[in-house]
Amino acid sequence: MNDFWIALIGALVGGGFTLLGTWLQSRTGNKAAHLAQTRATAQRGVEAATTLAITIQRQSFRGHGTFEDREGWGRELMAHESNLTALLGLIPDDQRETRDRVFDLLAGVQHWDGQEVWEEYRIRTTLYLGEMAVWLVSLARGSKPPEREDMARVASERVTRYRRAALEAELELLTSLFRFASTDPV
Repeated sequence: MNDFWIALIGALVGGGFTLLGTWLQSRTGNKAAHLAQTRATAQRGVEAATTLAITIQRQSFRGHGTFEDREGWGRELMAHESNLTALLGLIPDDQRETRDRVFDLLAGVQHWDGQEVWEEYRIRTTLYLGEMAVWLVSLARGSKPPEREDMARVASERVTRYRRAALEAELELLTSLFRFASTDPV
């Protein structure tokens, strides 16, 4: 009878360790699957943000554009934003900092209302999308999230540099025209 109880205890202990080993393996497998899914979602988000940035770069509206230009672009932007929102919503809760940051950056991508010229809108929007891609790439790589930048300030500085460069180019053109006109012996 003692052999029966010893065998029974041995079977229970062996079975317990088997269950424990199986549980540990499945837990490790679940973590790996979770990490792979998170990284795949981040990669798809990078692709979607890049597609939107490329679409913006391909557009070439003059000045403030027409009502039809702005409406057409608004529809295109809404389609891309819907895709991005759906993808970003799949980022899990354990990556809340990254998810919240990329949603904030997506909110910075405003509709073009014609108040600013297209080129300034393009500069501002691609900066937000570029920063979004940086955050998603760090998530896809498993890297530490980058430091937060004040994108409104960065975009304002970039637009100011663009305006300054445009004004300097215009001044140079006017100066050369003035020189040409003053040397013309008419």
